[in-house]
This record gives sequence, C-alpha cells and structure tokens, in this order.
Amino acid sequence: MEFQRFTVKEYSRLEPYFHLRVGRACEEQILSQYIWKELYDTSICIEEEVAYLRIKSGTKYYYFLPFCKEEKLSYYLSKLKSYVNETLNDKLRLYLVEEKYLESLDLREEEYNIVTNVDWEDYVYDYEKLAKLSGKKYHKKKNHVNAFLKQYEGRYEYATLTIEHKQEIEEFLIGWYENKVSEDAYMRLDNEAEGLKRVLNHLSQIKPIMAGIYIDGVLQAFTMGSYNKEQQMAMIHIEKANDKIRGLYPFINQQFLLHEMEGCKYVNREDDMGLLSLRKAKESYHPIEKVKKYMVIQR
Repeated sequence: MEFQRFTVKEYSRLEPYFHLRVGRACEEQILSQYIWKELYDTSICIEEEVAYLRIKSGTKYYYFLPFCKEEKLSYYLSKLKSYVNETLNDKLRLYLVEEKYLESLDLREEEYNIVTNVDWEDYVYDYEKLAKLSGKKYHKKKNHVNAFLKQYEGRYEYATLTIEHKQEIEEFLIGWYENKVSEDAYMRLDNEAEGLKRVLNHLSQIKPIMAGIYIDGVLQAFTMGSYNKEQQMAMIHIEKANDKIRGLYPFINQQFLLHEMEGCKYVNREDDMGLLSLRKAKESYHPIEKVKKYMVIQR
C-alpha cells in the first residue's frame, strides 16, 4: 500500500468509494474529510475496489474502516491489518468506527481495546420535524422563526449559492470567525475556517450544496452540506449566522432543508466536539438518535 496526501486532485477519484457502503457518521462523507484534512494530516491509498484513509495524531497513525462494498469490508480490513502489522510493524488503530460494525466485523475486546465517548456522537434528526418545526417540542424554534419573518418581512432573501457567490461567502465567513470567541481548547475553529477556505478555492471540483440568507442585500447566514443518498440523509457540515439577528439560525436551518434536501428522511448535524454550548444547541433540536462511534485499538 502506498499512501499519499489527500489533495483536491484526488477528490473526484476518491468520491465514488464513499458510496460503496452505507455509513451514517459524518466521517463517512468525503466533504467532511476534506474540510478537516489538514488538522488530521489525512492521507489516502486508492486501489481498484477499495480506498483507505488514515490520519496522524502525534507519531501514531489511525485508520478509517476501508471504503469498499459492504460484503468485502472484512477482507479489506484484514488486508489493512496485515499491512500495518507486518509492513509497518505497528498496531492497527481504527478511528471512529460506527457501532454496527463492531459486531459485523467481529471486533472483539479480547483482541482490541474498544472505547467510546459521547463527544464523538453525531446528532440525527427527523427531516420532516426539522423542516416544518411542527409539534410542541419545536414551539420555541417556530416562535423565533416567526419573529424573524415579522421583523424582516420584505427585506430577506433565501438563495442557493454557487461559485459565483464565492467572494460574498468569504467576506461573511471572515466577519463571522473574527467575532467568534471559541471555548475549544484544541482551536478546531481555526482549522474549520482554513478547511472552508480550501473548499471555496476549489468549488468547481468539489461542488458542495450551499445556501445563504441575505438581509437588505447582505449575506447574513451561510450553510454547507452534502447528501448521503444511501441513507436518505442530509449532512449539515457548516452552519453560520449572525447571532445578533433573532431567529436567523433556525430559519437558515429550516430553509436549507426545504429548498436543497427535499425527499430526505434524516438530518445529520454532526457531533458537538465536547463543547457545551454546541451540545446545548444541538440538543435543542431534539435528535431522534445519535450515531455512536468507537476507537478500536489492537492490543
């Protein structure tokens, strides 16, 4: 196996492999991998039927489950294990494995140290409930949206964004990040900003789904996502809004789903990174489930 850095040149070649098996986690989406590739020093190895991804933490390598057809996953995992054990003389470390694979791949605690953390869990929501904000649970969200609509009637515009809006998006994001005070000790917000900049510089190759809300002709909210067709799941990778404008966050959330993700059943809004403010925000939308993930490290 030969691993090389994950650059935009490999994006279109790598993308089909992400659809070979039906993962639900945000790490199973190529756009998410590309946004965070510099933070994790991501490298890839592409073969005929399989793609391998690995990241680096300190001096240690961690691998994602091979991206291949479900029925061949066990075979290619065994091949990866042999490469790590025999060629690299190292232990196999699997990064954020979805719970369903622990049993199907027979990853047993006699051979592996298996740990999980609530900080790693993705929040999954019912599409209809989020798109319509129906029911008592969403009463407060709907009130905020109605307040926004009343205050900005005739002044706002929803827009699907493309490469033609690149400069406006960049200007909005610069302002958003400059005004944001993060509680994250790992400075992941800085890496997110850099990752977004990379995506925006290569929109012709990557083609994410993007939208925004303009108020008085100025972009005040921006979101970026992708569609997991195998799971009928909308993946929300980025959502930023002027938090001084009441109701703008729930409004862009709702409108993005209605305009860009019609026909979905589920919405994955990713994990909360262990940040309490982000956890509170994600819980306020009432997830129907969470995608549990595990570190699986060979003993």
